[in-house]
Amino acid sequence: MKCSVTLPGNTPDSASIQVREYGSSGPPVVLLHGGPGAAGYMAPVARQLADSLRVLEPLQRRREDEPLTVARHVADLNGVVQSCAGPTRPALVGHFWGAMLALACAAAHPDTVGALVLIGCGTFDTASRDRSDVPHLEYREWERCGHYPWLEKAVRDEFFDVLRDWLTRRSA
Repeated sequence: MKCSVTLPGNTPDSASIQVREYGSSGPPVVLLHGGPGAAGYMAPVARQLADSLRVLEPLQRRREDEPLTVARHVADLNGVVQSCAGPTRPALVGHFWGAMLALACAAAHPDTVGALVLIGCGTFDTASRDRSDVPHLEYREWERCGHYPWLEKAVRDEFFDVLRDWLTRRSA
């Protein structure tokens, strides 16, 4: 199943953001890829979580005729949350750029985000992240194992079990 979000201010060729959906029950979780031009690589994470969570994977916009800004990405993500997540405030799970986007979105729209999971969130310092009123979990092993290999390490480290349990407890 896929959700497509129409956003204002786009060109006719790119008037929507496609959102992949995994799982049909459980609390909503929005997975945010890095890049932002690396759409799709969070699919293994989505599949691992889909047995107990409703996972949304938005494929973030790429550069078009208009400039891409953090504000544009935050507005896009908020549109996805409003259109696809349902009445429950979703957890945002982001990797690298996706983690920074999740944090920026939670700061701009704190009433729409239930929790944050930040994987390899590079730019914002720990003190800034700790000031957020939104509950959050961080996975920092990424910093020691490279950009994409963190997925393999996460599986070996039982990261998905920890993540699934934490997200389920946060939504209860």
